[in-house]
Amino acid sequence: MQEEVFNSLRARRPQMRQHWETLLRTERASSPLANPEALIFMMDWTLDRVFEALKYTAHRLQGAPARPDCTCGLNPLLVYFATMEQVLIEGLVLTQVELSHRPAHRHEADLAFLKLAIEYIASREIGAFCAVCQHRHAHTGAAAASAH
Repeated sequence: MQEEVFNSLRARRPQMRQHWETLLRTERASSPLANPEALIFMMDWTLDRVFEALKYTAHRLQGAPARPDCTCGLNPLLVYFATMEQVLIEGLVLTQVELSHRPAHRHEADLAFLKLAIEYIASREIGAFCAVCQHRHAHTGAAAASAH
């Protein structure tokens, strides 16, 4: 991502964070841990990680594992990262409108890179939460039993 785009996107951070919080509050909580009040405190840390990742090369980000499948659907980070992704993509589109002098193919590359950075952070965090989920083994075992 070119520095001009990165800096413009970073300048939108306060508005994007506020919009993210608003979106998160409108989502239905899948569990008590998915309550927005339990997640909002992590937003600045998460945005810091995404903006750090946007400074990496695409090659470094491509080593990230894919997001794990959440078999129980109770992972509070699923909605957390989905709403963050929506807000960051909106922020990037607005940035691209501002910087309309850039060629269209750069817009596509910036979007792909932003999604890669989000995936890099989200897969790690969602995976860590799923790894300690008490429902994971119970759900997998129940599905295996019903298959027989």
